[in-house]
Amino acid sequence: MENYKHLDRLQAGMRIWELINSSEMTVEKVSEFLCLSSPRVIYDWMSGKKTPTLERAYNLASLFNTTIGDIFFK
Repeated sequence: MENYKHLDRLQAGMRIWELINSSEMTVEKVSEFLCLSSPRVIYDWMSGKKTPTLERAYNLASLFNTTIGDIFFK
């Protein structure tokens, strides 16, 4: 299975940080866009402690005009 991709949480978290940092958005604004109860969730994603649900990953990718693959498997 040479096409099998493994999710590296820390690398995905760093990519989320890069997307937010290079945009004009704040973690709080992204949190609001994704209808999260707290921005803490995004900090957990960025640190690699957690990963977003598929729905949130899709909406995050849409927000930054990228793909889920580019965020989580690049």
